[in-house]
Amino acid sequence: MSRRNNRRYRDKKPFSTESVVQIVIGGVSILAFLAILLLAAGTEGTIANFFGGASVLIMIVTIVALIRGVQVSKNENFDKVSRILGVVVPAVAAALWVLLYIIGILMG
Repeated sequence: MSRRNNRRYRDKKPFSTESVVQIVIGGVSILAFLAILLLAAGTEGTIANFFGGASVLIMIVTIVALIRGVQVSKNENFDKVSRILGVVVPAVAAALWVLLYIIGILMG
């Protein structure tokens, strides 16, 4: 390996595994949001209380993942892309859940 390639390899920062966990939690939350939304549309809004409780729990876990993602994003020892995605994906998921609850409150 030449000196130039060795230097590039050393300078490259690793992905943050904690950020990857936050990305996965946010992605699963978005998938659960879509699944519950499709189930609610398929049953014409008569969805069981179980799904309502599960959605509240998923929203809380998503908000915790967002908070943890923001905390991890301040650590500059890891790759910038993983840190940004660790905040953006849970933020999108939390925004979807919060928007759904605001729509529910306004319609109810």
